[in-house]
Amino acid sequence: MSFKNLIPLLFFFLVFQPVSAQKDKEQRAITKVVLGYIENFFENNETEMLKYLHPNLAKRGLSKKRGQTNLFFDNMDMNRLKSMLKRKKTLSKKEQKNKVKILDIFHNTASVRLETGYPNRMQWIEYIHLYRLNGKWAIANIFWDYYPKKK
Repeated sequence: MSFKNLIPLLFFFLVFQPVSAQKDKEQRAITKVVLGYIENFFENNETEMLKYLHPNLAKRGLSKKRGQTNLFFDNMDMNRLKSMLKRKKTLSKKEQKNKVKILDIFHNTASVRLETGYPNRMQWIEYIHLYRLNGKWAIANIFWDYYPKKK
């Protein structure tokens, strides 16, 4: 193989490999933030969970009151989220079934779909928006919707 034939190959490795490695690095960082949030949510570890969330987090979703069938728009502020951690059941990491799917990364923003919940009890999807500021990813918005209960 002549040097002339190696030029396209060298170009590929010099240009595309660093881009691919950077993309993999960003995907790992985003996944780490999402899992850091949800794993600590389930373990009721407020201090650790808050490391991954913007202080003005917008956490909203569609909910039902127990025993009712009508949905309502639920707006959970940070104080309510913290309060929930003090009273809800914990779920250890080994029992959790969290699935992170990165939908899009654009420069300093990302959108993620998280499948999660309490196994054999209730499951839901969270659509999560992240931002990167000063090289660090964090969660700005979360919108959830529950899977219908199995009958």
